[in-house]
Amino acid sequence: QLPIPRPSTSPAFPMLDRGGLRGAGLSEDEEDDEVEGDSSILAALSLWNLLIRPPRAWYDVSQLGPREFVAGGVRAVRRDVRLKTPRGVRLECSHFVPRHEESLQKCPVIVYLHGNSSSRLEAATVAEALIAQGISLFCYDASGCGLSEGKYVSLGWHEAQDLAAVIAHLRQSPFCGPVGLWGRSMGAVTALLYADKDPCLGAICVDSPFASLRRLSLELASSSRIPIAVPAFVVGMALAFVRMRVQALADFDIDDIMPAENAARSFAPALFMHARSDDFILPAHSRDIYDAYAGDKQYYTMDGDHNSERGAKVVNHAVAFFRRAFRLGEVDLGITPETLDEVPSVPAEFDGVSRKVPAPRCCPPQPPPTPPTPPVWTWDDDRPATLPAACVPAPRSITGDQGASLMHLEELLDIREPIWTPMTALVSEEGEEKQEQHWQEEEVKQQRAEGMKRMCHQGTVAAAAKGEEASKCAGASAAGLGFGPAARRGQRKLGGA
Repeated sequence: QLPIPRPSTSPAFPMLDRGGLRGAGLSEDEEDDEVEGDSSILAALSLWNLLIRPPRAWYDVSQLGPREFVAGGVRAVRRDVRLKTPRGVRLECSHFVPRHEESLQKCPVIVYLHGNSSSRLEAATVAEALIAQGISLFCYDASGCGLSEGKYVSLGWHEAQDLAAVIAHLRQSPFCGPVGLWGRSMGAVTALLYADKDPCLGAICVDSPFASLRRLSLELASSSRIPIAVPAFVVGMALAFVRMRVQALADFDIDDIMPAENAARSFAPALFMHARSDDFILPAHSRDIYDAYAGDKQYYTMDGDHNSERGAKVVNHAVAFFRRAFRLGEVDLGITPETLDEVPSVPAEFDGVSRKVPAPRCCPPQPPPTPPTPPVWTWDDDRPATLPAACVPAPRSITGDQGASLMHLEELLDIREPIWTPMTALVSEEGEEKQEQHWQEEEVKQQRAEGMKRMCHQGTVAAAAKGEEASKCAGASAAGLGFGPAARRGQRKLGGA
């Protein structure tokens, strides 16, 4: 048995009167500031309190039950987390996760969204059915509800932004499978306002949503739920006051909340549910949204009213819908060992079980860069010789009087400075004429060097034929290729320029 207490049935949109403001968590000073003016203003005040500041559902954390339990024969754990939304509001959350001892695999997750005068305890009615099917449940107190921060609710407007932060948190875990949304009343509207912005949603189940907040406000203004009935001819004026007051206090426009328009841009599989005797949000609201919905959809009605507890038949029908939408049993949710990192890590946001977590990778690993191939100097006989680091041809063996004669010839020709002079050695102010002169000089030097190479090669061949030693050529060759006194004098002249 699931050791989580069933929450007492509380209305999602309770009737408020003047004395009921204190039940919404207001101080006496706030009551005195808010309740002023004649009865018509009081009626409008009751309406906007009915929308954005219902009584807060306080509870004790112990009512969430033990952290480890068994539901439907499946062992599960609960981990409580606290998330901070981009608006700066801290949300109190709980994640109920079935244990998978046999293998590492992703786990589907349902995010449950409660009504506007409720809390995460409401999710206890669906926890057992989900855990028994191997689906995890994530629930939280919406802003302004339960133990979370916030003073006002916005009937889905700001809650949709908070929901985006919750889903982003869940998807950070490598064990997060397909994500579905299950919302009731305000939670259903929150799911619809978010669904068209997330094409990766697995499925949504919306219970008793309204098609338009303005339409609902007009219906409430003339209903018996307002302590002081508003005459029909002043409904428009009262609604204008409510709209202005809601914008000032809760920072949203009631005319912007139109889930039916969002439904026309949503494509996740959807299940619409509504109680037949609901006289608060009429079944026509959900039917209009169903007709406008663009994706695969299903409509389901049940006995009861807006605040009736959903029975096991209704809950099991919704769970079976999620199983079909997630294709559980058909899609492989396993995590292969190749995707796991070597260092074990604890996914604290998920279930607290120490497991190996894949290292985040934005792209496949790239091989180390290949070192560049060293340049090759080719002699006349096509024998390659690798250049040293100074980009100077390797010395060739020249022996005897041939080496001395070549050194004397190099001094006469003055070609022992480097073959290529870097352009960076030139001063930029020399202008185009000096640059042209420089390139002409380089071309002459290159031609001289080519002639010198041929002479070196012929001397090497002759020396090899006579069988003389190769060691005497090293110094002569180095002198002929830019390391002699004349070369150093040339380099000093170029540096001075």
